[in-house]
Amino acid sequence: MPELIGLVYEGLNETTPWLGLAERLRHVLVARNVTVTLHHSDDRPSDLQVMSVEPHDETVWLLAEQVRRERFTHIELLDPESVLPGDILVFGPRDVEPDCAEFMRSPDVSSCLRTCFAEPGGMRCWVDVVRGHKASEQGFSSSDVELIRNLLPHLFRALGLYARLQRQEAERSIYEGCLDHLVLGCRLLDGDGQLLCVNRAATAIGVGTWAFSALKFQADMGAIFLLPDLVVWLGVGQRRRVTALASA
Repeated sequence: MPELIGLVYEGLNETTPWLGLAERLRHVLVARNVTVTLHHSDDRPSDLQVMSVEPHDETVWLLAEQVRRERFTHIELLDPESVLPGDILVFGPRDVEPDCAEFMRSPDVSSCLRTCFAEPGGMRCWVDVVRGHKASEQGFSSSDVELIRNLLPHLFRALGLYARLQRQEAERSIYEGCLDHLVLGCRLLDGDGQLLCVNRAATAIGVGTWAFSALKFQADMGAIFLLPDLVVWLGVGQRRRVTALASA
C-alpha cells in the first residue's frame, strides 16, 4: 500500500500522469488492463487517457472504447458519468444486456472495477481495472475493493494538486504572453533581483544584456517589473502587488 500511495503523488511529475500507478495497479490486481481517464473540465472537453496493458496484448482497447460510446451509451452501468466521486463499481457481462455482454466477452473481459474521484474546479478522473477469464483473474474480491477504497483519499488530494498546477501553468503562460505584447521593454525579476524572463521588446533593444542588482535598474531604456518573490509569476500562494518602474 505505501508504494501505491507514493505512486499516486509521484504521478503528478510524470510526463504521462499516473502511468506508474496504472502499471503497478495492473500487477497488484492481476489485471489485463488498467486505464486512468482524466476529464479536465467542461471548458476543456478533451480527455487524457493513460493505459497499462499486459505485454503482447493485441486487443485494440481504444477501438473497444469507441464502440462502447457508439453502441452502448444507453447502458448506465457502462457510462463513467454515472459513477459518483468516491464510488466503486464492479460489473461484468452478466450484468448487462446480451448484445453488450457479447461485446465485453469478445476482448476477453470477465469483470470490471471502476472508481471516480474529482476536485472542486471541475476535473474528474476515473480508474478502470479489467480482468479476463483466467482462473487467477476472475472477479474482484472484497480485499481488492478495499485496496482501491484506501487509495481514494490520496487520489482526491493528488487530483486537487494536479488541477492547481495546471491552472498556475495556464496563468503563467497568459502572463508571459501579455508581457511579450507590451511595447515597453520589460524584465521580470524575483525578490533577489535575479532575472526570470525578458520580453521581446526588451530583447530587441538589448535589455537582456544589462548588468543590474536588486535595487539598481536602468529604467531609462524600458520598463522593469520587480516581483518581491515568484508568487505572481508562478501563481503560488497569496498574490502580491507588482512594482513597476517605467521609463519617463
